[in-house]
Amino acid sequence: MTGTSVCRSLAILLLINAVTSENDSILRDTKQGRIEGETEVIDGQQIAIFRGIPYAQAPVRGLRFKNPAELEKRDKLLTTRKWPPSCVKFNRSPLSASTPWNKAIESEDCLYLSIISKIEDNNELQKPLLAIFTNENVNLHEIIRHIVLKNVTAAIVQFRTGPLGYFSTGNDVAEGNWGLKDIEKALTWLNDNHQYFDYSPENITVMAQNEEAAALSLAAQLSSSRAGLFQRAILLNGNSHSPHFSPDESVVGFSKKLADTVECDIPSQTQMVDCMRAIELEELGAALNKIIVDETHGILFRPTPSEHLEEGKDVFARIIGAQYTLPTDIAHEFNENYTYASFKKFLSNLISAKDYKNAALIRRLVLHNYIHSQGDKKDNKFLWKQSRQMLIDLRFIAPAELELRTPDGERPESWLFSYSINKPISSCLNKKSAELSEFCNLLFNFTTIFAKVGKPSTCKDSNPTWPQLKSIKYCYGKVQDNRFDLSADFYQSAVSFWNDLVPMIQQLEVPGRKETDVSEDEENELDEDDVQLWHQRTESEIIDGEKLLTDMPFRQEL
Repeated sequence: MTGTSVCRSLAILLLINAVTSENDSILRDTKQGRIEGETEVIDGQQIAIFRGIPYAQAPVRGLRFKNPAELEKRDKLLTTRKWPPSCVKFNRSPLSASTPWNKAIESEDCLYLSIISKIEDNNELQKPLLAIFTNENVNLHEIIRHIVLKNVTAAIVQFRTGPLGYFSTGNDVAEGNWGLKDIEKALTWLNDNHQYFDYSPENITVMAQNEEAAALSLAAQLSSSRAGLFQRAILLNGNSHSPHFSPDESVVGFSKKLADTVECDIPSQTQMVDCMRAIELEELGAALNKIIVDETHGILFRPTPSEHLEEGKDVFARIIGAQYTLPTDIAHEFNENYTYASFKKFLSNLISAKDYKNAALIRRLVLHNYIHSQGDKKDNKFLWKQSRQMLIDLRFIAPAELELRTPDGERPESWLFSYSINKPISSCLNKKSAELSEFCNLLFNFTTIFAKVGKPSTCKDSNPTWPQLKSIKYCYGKVQDNRFDLSADFYQSAVSFWNDLVPMIQQLEVPGRKETDVSEDEENELDEDDVQLWHQRTESEIIDGEKLLTDMPFRQEL
């Protein structure tokens, strides 16, 4: 064999290896410097994979409890071939302890994103981007199969949650909402670097689940964010109207409790925050578990109310999902000691005078709607079941419909569906069980079509037509038994009660109301909330406001 033939054969061999090797390097520029990723061939398609691209400085030490800091431009090549550690999952619901810090896979240094896309011969053809905001573990090959092979570029974005994301003094010392600002920073990075990864900045869809979806929805309201950072959103079981994650002043109190627990109870707020920046993560997690609140409160560390949050700031097309079964962070197991008095205490905390005007009247309406018209109040298991249904309706079902209403009445293109799978994004993008396959295929078929054409379904016979929502006669999808069915009634009873009737009741002036007695006294535990004397007055004492209540239609026109 001649030298020329040897060289030609070697060149061919190197070319074959470049196409088939799972570990070939690929270089891309970014605004902050060059990065090195890897390529992999899946189903005959060459995939570019960049994992662990920083979009802000590490929020550690002096940068803890601060806005995400701009990255400096670097001269050295940055290797981005491994999943970065996820953000520490220190957030918790009132029912569950904070997840212990797993040092192997979690870190405070976590402001990273990953980008996975198909390598095309025509680099001028810009693909849509689906940016998934999650701190859950995901599997590379599931992302490629469900998203990238369908000609959609995928981005996985991490951001701060829990006290690291929402610790607040309620003022400029530590204004909070760090997690929302991380989301804004990541979206800005994705817009500013689109040309290096061949996706269109005018075709970005964002997606998240549960509290992460609520944070994503709220981040779109930040007054500092640029208009048009994304065009569409998929929000599963969480949005800006989710009451268990909505901005609440209680965050300031919980932040003070957390500081007191780790012995940072210093009169000077500046010194207190500096002290908190020096506390080790293990100590923070242990202190968080010592803060006890009722299950009706929702997430402890959440956004702080701010003048920088502008409802209705940006109108974008959206798919809204609501889980119609109990999420894992709501207690499932029936307590044998549960009584009617327990239920009344639960109801008093859920519908408190602090949060609701005319709370006593609303509680009586809740009793009628969920208890007296549905079953026997002496059946403790029934009471427990209905308390769970109330949490589902109030936290997930009603907010899903409410998110579709805009302050000025303008309705963006919107689609609505319900499902039963816990954490559908991370469940589908991890190594899932076989029984989830059909659900996941269905979910990401609609998701990727939405990312590409702005509608979650097409006119093909293989896909059901899914009209957008334009009136109160909602057409929505329900995924059940791995089937997608269309219906015209999105849990109308729950939606009407919480989104229409309750707000109307809060507008009434009802004199003589008295708060419910939630005593555990067994002698009175089967009594109605009859200590509320306002409803016992004679006809002559009824005022116009109460006549309005009597004549009120159950569902107000939207």
